[in-house]
Amino acid sequence: MKPKLETPIVGFTSDKIVMLDLDRMNDHTAVRICQYIVKRWKLGGYILLNSSRGNYQALFDKHTYWKNVMRILFSMVFKYRKNPKLQGWCIMQAIKGLCTLRISNKGKKAPPHIVAQVGTQNRAIKEYLEVRKSLRY
Repeated sequence: MKPKLETPIVGFTSDKIVMLDLDRMNDHTAVRICQYIVKRWKLGGYILLNSSRGNYQALFDKHTYWKNVMRILFSMVFKYRKNPKLQGWCIMQAIKGLCTLRISNKGKKAPPHIVAQVGTQNRAIKEYLEVRKSLRY
C-alpha cells in the first residue's frame, strides 16, 4: 500500500502544449529527445526539468493543436518503446485529453528544477514559468 500524501500534488495542464515525462532516462538521452522534437516539429524551444534522480520533464514553447500533441507523443512512444514509463504516461495523457506535468512537491520529492532552457521561451514556457512563480514553486 502506498503511503498517504500529506499535501495535494499541483500540476500544469494543457491540451495545446507538447509535454513529456521522461522517467528512467539519463540527462543526455533527455536532451537528445528534446533537441530532436524541437527540430523535427519546429516547436521553438524547450525547458528540461529534473523531477527526481534519473527522471525528467520536458515542455516545449510553441502552442499547437491536440492532434499534433498526440502525433508527437506517440512518435516518442514508438521510438522509445522499451521505456514502459514513457508509454504509460503518453497513453494516460491521450485518455485524459490533456497533458499534465507536476510542478509541486510529491511526498518527499522536491518540485522539479530547471536543468536546461533552449531556444525561444516566450510562449508556452513563459506560461508555465508564470504558473510556477505564482504558486511559489
